[in-house]
Amino acid sequence: MADLLIAHPDILSTQRTALTAASAAAAATFTVENGNIIPTGYALADGYGNSRSEIVPILGTTSTTLTLTGTATFAHDAGASIQVIPY
Repeated sequence: MADLLIAHPDILSTQRTALTAASAAAAATFTVENGNIIPTGYALADGYGNSRSEIVPILGTTSTTLTLTGTATFAHDAGASIQVIPY
């Protein structure tokens, strides 16, 4: 059996914004500094290496709100990074 190896996308230089308000676990939206820079698709909430880091699917955006497809698994503090993942 052959192994299939897929590299993670490089997100060091992708767009990012930050939460302007804390969000609870199971939140369906995030309030952010600039929602216009986050396209629909996927984003990394809370950055690499944090115990509450998670990949969240983005359904839609406004200038200050990200609407998730489903809900977040973890609570996130105000100021937490939200970064585009180019999938």
